[in-house]
Amino acid sequence: MAQIKGIDAHDRPPDIIRQCYKKYSRLPLSEVDNDPGIIDLQKVDPESQSQFPPGLTLSQYMSSQDLRLAFDAFIQGEHSGQSAQGDTHAPLAENVPVYTHNAISGLLIVPALFPPTIQTELLSRLFHRDLSNPLHKTNLHLHYDVTYPGGSEDVDTRTTTTKSFFSDDPTRTIQPKDPQVHKPLTVQNVIDKKLRWVTLGGQYDWTAKVYPEEAPPTFPQDVAELLRAAFPQTEAQAAILNLYSAGIL
Repeated sequence: MAQIKGIDAHDRPPDIIRQCYKKYSRLPLSEVDNDPGIIDLQKVDPESQSQFPPGLTLSQYMSSQDLRLAFDAFIQGEHSGQSAQGDTHAPLAENVPVYTHNAISGLLIVPALFPPTIQTELLSRLFHRDLSNPLHKTNLHLHYDVTYPGGSEDVDTRTTTTKSFFSDDPTRTIQPKDPQVHKPLTVQNVIDKKLRWVTLGGQYDWTAKVYPEEAPPTFPQDVAELLRAAFPQTEAQAAILNLYSAGIL
């Protein structure tokens, strides 16, 4: 497999990457699924090499059947006392293909390992719980004094339940650090198009381009356990939740 060499993470992205990003950011949502540049690997026959995009290789198979207990524990952790058995997250897949790409060493592409029920619950916790945790920084923190629903920015949210931004007053405003440069944002502005990423665990300082020396916020334990069950060779310590919305530019 090819190895990535001589790349600086702080370098300006190549123009072709920037143009690709701009194209899909401007593309109306109704046109995304029909764009020839977007490949849905769930529609690719893993046994038919002729259908593979250039550079893609079938590496192995995984089984979500083996993860049923982890799925049950993940659901029950949020809904204690409720059964997660039976058809709660059916159907589970026996042979889930895992792809690699010869241009990016170490990248694993695993379409649909988690069933829809788990995907939905995971997204719900990330958006309604972890986004509302002041310890998890976003792209907005650099230029805005981000305040939280219910004033939760003044408490240690490791032990306190916070209110979701999605149930917040959509007209509430978040003020910029420099009003000469940036305009105030409403919560609705943030949700619709201004929120681009959320960090979990280790927080990268994009201004100084370093990881802070102090101990990082705790990575969400339930998410870490779910990832560890699926990929036992990894230990979740930091993650970036990237958000992309079609037609926002």
